[in-house]
Amino acid sequence: MADAPNETPPLQPATWDDFLGIMKQVEREVTLLHKQRLGSDRVTFRTAVKDLIQADKSLAWLDNLHPFIDIRNAYAHNPNLHPPALIPSHELVTEASAFCDRLRHPVKVLERYVQLRKVVTVKPSTRLTSVLRFVSKNDFSQFPIYENGNVAGLLTEKTITRWLAKRFVEQATLSLTDVTIAAVIASDLSSSDNFRLVSYKERADSVAHLFVEHIDLEAVIVVRSMTAPLGIMGIVTTWDVMNAGSVQ
Repeated sequence: MADAPNETPPLQPATWDDFLGIMKQVEREVTLLHKQRLGSDRVTFRTAVKDLIQADKSLAWLDNLHPFIDIRNAYAHNPNLHPPALIPSHELVTEASAFCDRLRHPVKVLERYVQLRKVVTVKPSTRLTSVLRFVSKNDFSQFPIYENGNVAGLLTEKTITRWLAKRFVEQATLSLTDVTIAAVIASDLSSSDNFRLVSYKERADSVAHLFVEHIDLEAVIVVRSMTAPLGIMGIVTTWDVMNAGSVQ
């Protein structure tokens, strides 16, 4: 006689206690994040969600929590109005659990981006000709200006191009022999806004959204410490973010 086909046993029904228990954990994580980001934990669940989204658009996915909050509030405030047959589905509990996991274990910047790109730094005293020779042989376009444990700026291909174009127009002949990176950066006011420093502990989605919020941003420099010595651990560019599909 042929063996009977294996059948997956039916799932046991979820209960309101399952759903409410998960939502209590989600609320705890949202409140904790609100305190970390905005300094307060004395807010309602729904207000905390709205505040976090307003403060950081990369957390817009939290907006999907509102229907779950509605369901939780409807039952919590009127439990006697729900007949015993009306129970939450496993899908509902699973989706609520996913929110909790994402809040507890956010992907960090090191996990998503930094392994994609090596960092080459320069000093203010570095000759521009040295950088140009390096660029001609290597696929690099951003160079943190690093000295005495601090990032003094970010030299990019755009910065160099603007400097060269301006000098070419102003001068009939142009000698690069003695030009330093400090001189190039000093003449380019926009270079002061073309980078941001973030801790290696920063959330990947928050780093990605920096490129949306700051249109002149060319790179995010990931550091071990936000005070000197910073310890550069990596660099994230617009290309890295777009390639990882993180801007929403």
